[in-house]
Amino acid sequence: AHASGAAAILLDGRTGETLALASWPSFDPNHINRSNEAARRDRVSGDIHELGSTIKPFTVAMALQERLAASGELFDLSQPLELDGTIIEDHEPITGYATLRDILARSSNVGAARLALRVGGARQRAYLERLGLTSPTTLQLGRRQAPLAPAAQSRRDVAALGFGYGLATTQATLAGAYTVFANGGARVAPTMLALAPDAELERTQIFTPEVTRRVLNYLRAAVTDGTGRAANVPGLLVAGKTGTAEKPGGAEGYDQSRNFSSFAGVFPANDPRYVIVVALDDTGAGDAGGLVAAPVVARTLRRVAPMLGLRVEPEAR
Repeated sequence: AHASGAAAILLDGRTGETLALASWPSFDPNHINRSNEAARRDRVSGDIHELGSTIKPFTVAMALQERLAASGELFDLSQPLELDGTIIEDHEPITGYATLRDILARSSNVGAARLALRVGGARQRAYLERLGLTSPTTLQLGRRQAPLAPAAQSRRDVAALGFGYGLATTQATLAGAYTVFANGGARVAPTMLALAPDAELERTQIFTPEVTRRVLNYLRAAVTDGTGRAANVPGLLVAGKTGTAEKPGGAEGYDQSRNFSSFAGVFPANDPRYVIVVALDDTGAGDAGGLVAAPVVARTLRRVAPMLGLRVEPEAR
């Protein structure tokens, strides 16, 4: 993908224990003088980026939790949404009526923006704080970069937060937020420490188990027939969401030729336990998360699933 950097983290989503993490480019700490600053950056907990569509599952969950939307509700998302002189549109508009499942599976900016406006700025902010997205990660690492998380000042800000702009944080922080899908709606703090089997865990209940199961089903649909199809691993039941955020720069504030492309997932969806986040920095125009990050997730999971005691089906030839 000609990315300038990449990050990956795998958590036991039920305990927050970090099973693996990687930052690329890498370097040999035994010969640190042979590396440059770019290679020494910790891109898991030390780099912040706007999250793009990986935040949309939380927007849908907020609306369901507050009973501001229902699973059977139909939305007309065929037209762009104009707010304060800004046009919010979908890369591939959804024709006909759409459901909450469609908003996530097909990654509708318009749908997520409308849901965010229903939730409102104050409630949205409260949920983002409880998800840990406005605070540095809890991982015991040398650098834990604080997010850029300004409070929304307008309806446009609220809408943008709903589909992934206006909040920049680390991939470790995002992975921590996704632990809600492995704990019936409760978040656990990521840690680098191995925990005793009987260790007491602090769980922050954010969504009800029913809301969490419903959104998890939508995330599974995103992998089976949505933007995350390339992350699908037969037999493993991956659920997750693609993310693509244009990087700041350019005449209009963002550079369409430079993307931050990612995938955040949970598996197995029928008994969720593990959280994986993979992100590629500085991918080119059109290199969306579903195109470049999702295939990395699939290849990774095929290799690590046996180490976790999970079985995958052979690839079709």
